[in-house]
Amino acid sequence: MRKMALNMTDDATHGSSSISHPTAKKPWALVADDDQSIRSLVKKLLQREGYEVDAVEDGVEAVEQIRRRRYTLVILDLTMPRLSGGGVIDTLVREFSSDLPRIVCMTAAGPSVVDRLPKGHIEAVITKPFDVQTIRDLVTLAPKSQEKR
Repeated sequence: MRKMALNMTDDATHGSSSISHPTAKKPWALVADDDQSIRSLVKKLLQREGYEVDAVEDGVEAVEQIRRRRYTLVILDLTMPRLSGGGVIDTLVREFSSDLPRIVCMTAAGPSVVDRLPKGHIEAVITKPFDVQTIRDLVTLAPKSQEKR
């Protein structure tokens, strides 16, 4: 698991978090963060990298989306209402243990939160504030193919 700590240098977009579902065969990513500006920024970055993106504001919504759609990449805030990012990961491991998407976590919390995460299932932890290039570097490494769950 990589840890990345950088400063945010790009302006966050303040667009809608509504979900669009074009018919093109692009990889899907899910962004779960209770901060609208971060959610919008990460969504926009992923779309620029060629992803179709769903964005939700808490862990319960993230789990519901993951049950409906196969994601190549899931980016989770660790501190969210109703269900934390760690809780989302625990649920994914229980329900999809052999077919997990790439998981990247974001947090403004200290190392104690990161230390409590389930080991072996998280590709990277990005500390907030972050540099947008960090997200770009991570998502360009993601496989661009889709498989059915």
